[in-house]
Amino acid sequence: MFKVVLFVEPDSTYEIVLPKKHKKSIPDKLNPFFEQSKYYVGLLNKTPADLNYLIRDFDYMYEDYLDKNFYNIYHQSYNKEIDSLISNIDSLFSRYTNKYFINYKKYKFAFLRFLSYQRDVKYVTKYYFSNQPILYYNISYMDLFNQLYENFFSYYINSKEGERLFSDIAYAKSPYYIKKILDNNLAFAHDNNFKELVILKGLYDAFNTKDFPESSLFQILDSVKTLTNIPEHKTIATNIKNKVTQLRNGFDAPDFQLFNKDSDLIKLSDYKGKYVYLNFTTVLSFACQKDLELLKKLYKENKKDLVILSISTDDNFNDCIKNFKQNNYKWNLLHYGNQPDVLKNYKVKAFPMYYLINPSGKLIMCPAPAPNENFEYYFYKLKKSRN
Repeated sequence: MFKVVLFVEPDSTYEIVLPKKHKKSIPDKLNPFFEQSKYYVGLLNKTPADLNYLIRDFDYMYEDYLDKNFYNIYHQSYNKEIDSLISNIDSLFSRYTNKYFINYKKYKFAFLRFLSYQRDVKYVTKYYFSNQPILYYNISYMDLFNQLYENFFSYYINSKEGERLFSDIAYAKSPYYIKKILDNNLAFAHDNNFKELVILKGLYDAFNTKDFPESSLFQILDSVKTLTNIPEHKTIATNIKNKVTQLRNGFDAPDFQLFNKDSDLIKLSDYKGKYVYLNFTTVLSFACQKDLELLKKLYKENKKDLVILSISTDDNFNDCIKNFKQNNYKWNLLHYGNQPDVLKNYKVKAFPMYYLINPSGKLIMCPAPAPNENFEYYFYKLKKSRN
């Protein structure tokens, strides 16, 4: 139910107190829009000056004001009131000298000003980012940066400054040429490190906007990773590639090692050389129960060509085992329990959910049609074209 927040600083030790375990209700489990509640972890060996307590107290005041006044802030430009609020909140924390917290406040306040009246991206960039240290690990810095530069490439190609950007991405495929065209933006023309971060953000968003050829984006991303001298940028480039290729047709399906009903450890890679129809199921869902009957028929008619793997997300695996036994479902049943990240890796938000993986271990239907959505017809066409 909870997402625990903890800030840890170098050379510090923490004795933490977790919230009492609170299990999700059945509606929560089946709700694809369920969100965990943020919980600031308790600390037994820290004073009120600890970074966790400072950020917690600051966020309570900041977020409470934002929640109550968002409409007026955004639509009526409360600049005088905003400046007064910032001054008042800042004065309450003026005696604390933690550098991370000082920067945390700085960029939270900058976001508030940007939301209210300083809406010029160039202005905010010049005064808060350009030729200043990049605070990769400061959440409020990166939140403001991501807000300012969301879908930046798509915006920039329609500006006079960036009219050559599309051709530089689509055809030149070089970060060098992108940096040259970003020099037209005086806000960060002489800050190569920041420009590179803008390029990484632009590439990440461009995979979602579909405004540029994907092959070009991948080539530029690989070039940045290879050529950059900044370790954080190598890490970011790697993370972007992992993110944008996750659950994308033509890329590797996330591997897993899960126990089956006989307590044998089963790996997805064990089935290389075969088509795998992977589904996530729960006995709590009526839709899943209906689909299992259709899977039974599908398994019987296609077991020579198709491996069916069902991953149970039930807390009590025995309930699902019993269900399979009673209904004579004979394909492999696994449980997510020893590797719960499998749900995140496959972005499981609703049940049932399906994927089709080819004999090379790559996703080819992501997500795949359910059995009642003519999956068998699509699979037949796929086999025929492969043959």
